[in-house]
Amino acid sequence: MIVDDYTRVIEEIERRDADAASSANPPEFRQKFRDNTRGRRFELFRNGVLAGYIAYSMRAGVLRLNRTVVPEPFEHQGIEGILIHQVLLTAHRRRLAAIAYCQKAQDFLQLNPQYKQLVHA
Repeated sequence: MIVDDYTRVIEEIERRDADAASSANPPEFRQKFRDNTRGRRFELFRNGVLAGYIAYSMRAGVLRLNRTVVPEPFEHQGIEGILIHQVLLTAHRRRLAAIAYCQKAQDFLQLNPQYKQLVHA
């Protein structure tokens, strides 16, 4: 019984990984964005799988975006842009100043100057 359960779990994990890897342009995503305060990172899940996160630190009302991480199956799908967009809007709603320390966030702001007003100068 235990071996059967283990096999089913492995098959389900492999199926989800394959779905995540092959979903470059799916008809519809289930996305969830959340602030993992314990892990100090903003996370984006696609169809139940972690698609990427932005690690941050906070001090005196300033949100520092330190690192953007996107796993290989989700590269080249625009996850960085979605994450940075959501983080900047969240910081704005919480009345926090955001500073883009990571290169991916800085690149996003160069390509999308309309978001610069949400970043601390």
